[in-house]
Amino acid sequence: MNMVYAKEKDPPDDMEPVDWLLLTSEPIDTDEQILEVVDVYRARWLIEEYFSALKTGCAFERRQLESKSTLTKALALFARVDAVRYALIESQSGRCPDRNRPHADPAHHPQK
Repeated sequence: MNMVYAKEKDPPDDMEPVDWLLLTSEPIDTDEQILEVVDVYRARWLIEEYFSALKTGCAFERRQLESKSTLTKALALFARVDAVRYALIESQSGRCPDRNRPHADPAHHPQK
């Protein structure tokens, strides 16, 4: 198990700095590997918000669909609609993750 500590240098004025302690089984021998661990964790937030929007915005859970076929069809339809709507809202709100935003300054500590 490895540990990656990431703390953002110079965050935007209106935002708290990133300050994460991440545990991973991924290798962290190079800066590139460390940044990959941090990027995967950053993507997690976008994925969680997407599925939250799918559940609440499309009322997916309240539809009480019972068969695998109807569940699959509804999910396919709502996922496409919600993905586009979510991307537009995020990009207009300024909350869309900026992959050009400076990375946190990673420090890694292999744990045995």
